[in-house]
This record gives sequence, structure tokens and C-alpha cells, in this order.
Amino acid sequence: PIMKHKESLQDLIRNNDTVILVGGTGCGKTVKTPQFIREIMEPGDKLIVTEPRQINASSIAAHVAFESGVELGKEIGFKHGGEENVSDDSDTIFQTEGTLIQQIMNDKDGLLRGVSHIMVDEVHIRTKDTEKLLVFLKEIQKKRKEVGMKPLKIIAASATVDEEELKRYFDGAPIEKVPGRTHPITYHQQPTAVENMPQESARIIKELEEGGKPGDVVIGVAGIKDQNGIDTHAQAIQ
Repeated sequence: PIMKHKESLQDLIRNNDTVILVGGTGCGKTVKTPQFIREIMEPGDKLIVTEPRQINASSIAAHVAFESGVELGKEIGFKHGGEENVSDDSDTIFQTEGTLIQQIMNDKDGLLRGVSHIMVDEVHIRTKDTEKLLVFLKEIQKKRKEVGMKPLKIIAASATVDEEELKRYFDGAPIEKVPGRTHPITYHQQPTAVENMPQESARIIKELEEGGKPGDVVIGVAGIKDQNGIDTHAQAIQ
């Protein structure tokens, strides 16, 4: 769905310091918007995309790099929690909010020189880091104007958010709304608590595959440890 909004979104970003993007679940905002921004960036510009979790930052970076036809760690990379896959040629870096906050706090003049665009994804989660980051970014915009620097472009993206509240905070920033896309979902719940979630998840995936019905399986995990555990158990029962 977001492809239909590509040109209008790019125009808003060109002509405004801050843009609020409200995109329904499944519209493609997280993966496509960074690509839209890269298309309108000038030589020397850099885009930082923040995600609330480390696993999101690295996995989305890999997906965007794949769709962009570039090698992960070259033009597009990620950085979080002491782990990074970037190069001097990286113009787009996916980071956690906490990593960017640390970068801002360590910045000698607090202007984030060299960074032209920042997309804050999943704004609706509203963690302490989200709140803190939005305060820092608005202050950076103000400082840049005071010293005559090129403005910092902020794209605040969310599936569900009080856009009017965000609009007031960013002094009347324009809002781009994109409808979502959903698919039929069947929920299957376990009758009792599961002691080993990765092992049980792998078993259920195998059971669904053997059932022969078409479709995809979505599993929500707490972190990379559970994800790796599912991969290990799935390989063991092949």
C-alpha cells in the first residue's frame, strides 16, 4: 500500500523538517520508507533509522539491503549493543534508540554533523528511550537552525499513534496516512504452559508443515536467544 504514497511522502520530506508517517500494519512503511528517503538524499547525506529492539535493527537492515540490491554492511548496515556491521560507505544505518541516544550524548557539539535524516520507527511503543530521543532530536533541529546548519530531517513513523499529539509536539508537522494490509489469521493456543518455548515452537512448525496447508507461520519471540533456539531445534527435527 505505501508504494502509492511514495511521491507524496518524498515531497513532504523534501519540503518539511519533520514528517509524521502513520502506516497501518502491513503497509510496508518500515522496509520501504528508508528506500524512499535514500532516493532523495544528496551526496554526503546519511540516514539513521531507529528501532526499539536489536533484533529488529539487524533483521530489517538485512531486508532493506537485499531489496536495494546492496551488500549488508556496505551502503546499508546496522549498529547496536556493541555489535555493528557498517563501513565508511554506509549512508543508511539501522540502530536501536538507545544506541542513537548514546551517540548524541557523546557528540561534542550536539549537532549530529553528517546525519541528514533520522527515521524513528515504531513511535507508538513510547518507551523511555523513545521519549528521550524525541526530545533530543527536536533540540538538535533547534540548534542547527541557530547556527545556520542544514536542517535535520525527522520522520516519525508508527502503525498506531496519537498523530495530533505528535503533530503539536513537532509544531504542526504534516501527517501522511497509509492504510494497512491484513490477511486471514488462525490462532492456535496451547492448553497448558510451555516450559521450552523454542523446542515447542519448532515442533509446531514441523506439525503445520506436515499438515500440507498453504500459509505462513508467525512466531513472536522475546529476543535473539529464543530465535536461535528455534532455529537449532528446527534443524534437529528435519
